[in-house]
Amino acid sequence: MMSTAEPLLKLLVVTPTFDGGVRNTEAIINLYQLPPHPKLVAYRKYQSPLITLNRNQAWADALNLRGAGMVTHLLMIDADVCPVEEDWFDKLWKEFVRTGAKVMGAVVPIKDDSGETSTAVWEDRWKARRYSLDEVAAKEPSWTEGGLLVATGCLLVDVRGTWADQIRFSIQDRIIKVGGKREADFIPEDWGFCLYCHTLGIDVWATRVVKLVHWDGRTAYPNFREGK
Repeated sequence: MMSTAEPLLKLLVVTPTFDGGVRNTEAIINLYQLPPHPKLVAYRKYQSPLITLNRNQAWADALNLRGAGMVTHLLMIDADVCPVEEDWFDKLWKEFVRTGAKVMGAVVPIKDDSGETSTAVWEDRWKARRYSLDEVAAKEPSWTEGGLLVATGCLLVDVRGTWADQIRFSIQDRIIKVGGKREADFIPEDWGFCLYCHTLGIDVWATRVVKLVHWDGRTAYPNFREGK
């Protein structure tokens, strides 16, 4: 049995925010107060209009604190992503431990009424297919598969491995011709992160055990159906 003198979890919680606003304060307070225990939790907020700078600063801080023996895991939770259940982190942590994951992202819906999510599967270098909420509901509570892509909106990572030193966040852009016209195309930084993980042999896991909403102004888009 692990001694309570040695924390089960040394967690850095980071919130990237564009304008300094944070929607999920209550969820973060619940993370502090509720199981799993014992744990040590540090919290930092990163404000910049450059989303990759926010994420890279958070990642660098996690690695620096890891090197000092102060952090084992990083939880990235975006300012507009809000878990709705008090024990949301307990559920996430139990799935993380049960599956043996090193990277696990909660399913985050995109900000519209399409029912699509930021969870997807990589089809080729520049193409991915998004999963819908209905497709996610038909899957196991947590799953992994080749080429799985998840959002960084609610992402838990075990940063103790040396693979973490090879990660960075970046947006990859290109201009292509479609039907004779030029169009802009890109790979977002969250999917780019997952592609780094796959390249390094790290399985990416998705989970629907965390019920959350994705805020767009005054509109909240849930990753669950009412009553489920």
